[in-house]
Amino acid sequence: MLKRIIFLGFILSFCFAEKPNPFEIDVRPRLVKDEKVVVTIQVTSFINQPIEFLEGFLEEKTATGNLLQEKRITLIYGYEPPLFVGFSTTKSEVFGMGALKPNNYDFKISKVRFRGDKRIFTWHPESGFIRVD
Repeated sequence: MLKRIIFLGFILSFCFAEKPNPFEIDVRPRLVKDEKVVVTIQVTSFINQPIEFLEGFLEEKTATGNLLQEKRITLIYGYEPPLFVGFSTTKSEVFGMGALKPNNYDFKISKVRFRGDKRIFTWHPESGFIRVD
């Protein structure tokens, strides 16, 4: 009886286990000479497939959450070396200094293509990978 309970607990732990995120996204704004903000995006891959193309949007929002602008940023082009598991890529973008309150920045992945695959996916933290082309 005890063995069955342990086995059932083991099986249930797999059923309710949380999926690990395939990406770690780090957005770091840096104020330069009180005139501009340099925002550095670092994306680390935890996917076992090499990523051949990675693109997303960097959003600039006010402190209250209103969207000011967004910029399309390509982190990995098709002609560059792919991004392997455990490695990261970075890109920086420059924004003008806004009002007295600092703005918030957020990066959202819009296109992902894996090496050897012609399909294009998008990634959402709650839905996972969604094929878009």
